[in-house]
Amino acid sequence: MNLNISFRQMDPTEAIKDTIAKKVDNLQKLIPGDSKIDWTCSLDGKSQRSDVFLHMHGDQFHARAEDESLYKTFDLAINKLESQIKKRKA
Repeated sequence: MNLNISFRQMDPTEAIKDTIAKKVDNLQKLIPGDSKIDWTCSLDGKSQRSDVFLHMHGDQFHARAEDESLYKTFDLAINKLESQIKKRKA
């Protein structure tokens, strides 16, 4: 799987990158290995956001999550992606 992490209006840290990588590893049970994920972390005032685009076998999924805690947006975005993938497979 190809994971691309980018940051807008905030400094990148290894802790953030590692946490995202772990969350994506847990998602791998639902997606094939040749998938691509573009994950963008951004700051907008007090709100922090994760935008996640998943590309797999011609399908595209998008999840956006906002919260005061950036780390909480990771879980919210992954949950949204899991839900979309399960609906598509059903």
